[in-house]
Amino acid sequence: VPFLTKDKEKLEKGCYVFVPGLRKAVLEGNEDIKAYIIKGGEATQISLSIGGLTPDEKKVLAAGCLINYYRPEA
Repeated sequence: VPFLTKDKEKLEKGCYVFVPGLRKAVLEGNEDIKAYIIKGGEATQISLSIGGLTPDEKKVLAAGCLINYYRPEA
């Protein structure tokens, strides 16, 4: 996901970013997405955004990738 953030100084090599409810946030076009940086057993909340995406781009991201987007339904 092409995240944008103003909290980039909090991101360091070796940390993890946990984004609860990401699929829903992408599909709804939320401008502010709450996420957490996990490092050393500590969680720090940050704010992310995904910028302006077209409806099709949102669907591709929600599917996980372009291959999944075009995969026929079973």
